Amino acid sequence: MFRVPDFLTQGDMPAILTLVILAAMLVVFLLEIYPPEVTAMGGAAAVVLLGVVPQDQVLRAFSNPAPWTIAAMFIVSGGLVRTGLINNLTLAITRHAAQRRGLVLVACALFLMVSSPFVNNTPLVVVMLPVAVRLAHSMSLSPSKLLMPLSYVTVLAGMISMIGTSTDGVGAPVLGEVRSRLRRPRRAA
Repeated sequence: MFRVPDFLTQGDMPAILTLVILAAMLVVFLLEIYPPEVTAMGGAAAVVLLGVVPQDQVLRAFSNPAPWTIAAMFIVSGGLVRTGLINNLTLAITRHAAQRRGLVLVACALFLMVSSPFVNNTPLVVVMLPVAVRLAHSMSLSPSKLLMPLSYVTVLAGMISMIGTSTDGVGAPVLGEVRSRLRRPRRAA
């Protein structure tokens, strides 16, 4: 660990540093000087290096299983896309889309209803997004006509379990920590 100069952590300086970093990130995002992931990680690193966020909080954030779970789900989703499974699924669905519009929408909704409680919603939507857009185009529909209902189905079905929604994954460890603090006996003064 390194020592941050005291003047950077006193008074309004952390707020000013945060605003300066955010403004710089916005400019870099808009001008596309670096890829977005490099800009985001650079901004996060700057906030830590300048002492705006204490290092122990950063380490605690990385020890939370929720971001790692979501990252793993994105890796699995990327694997599904690269193997061609998603493309094959899209082709199979679009073959029947012209004849049976309602049935195709119901089939997609059922797939999401069954998947959402067991797979995190974020990567599931990432996987289904190209399927729904291609399906909408094959049926001569606006993509929003499919994307909105499928989004609602995914969100509602994802609320069945702790895995389904990203917020549950983040909130569960925090809730556990708060509960453990509340159960500790108080010491007499």
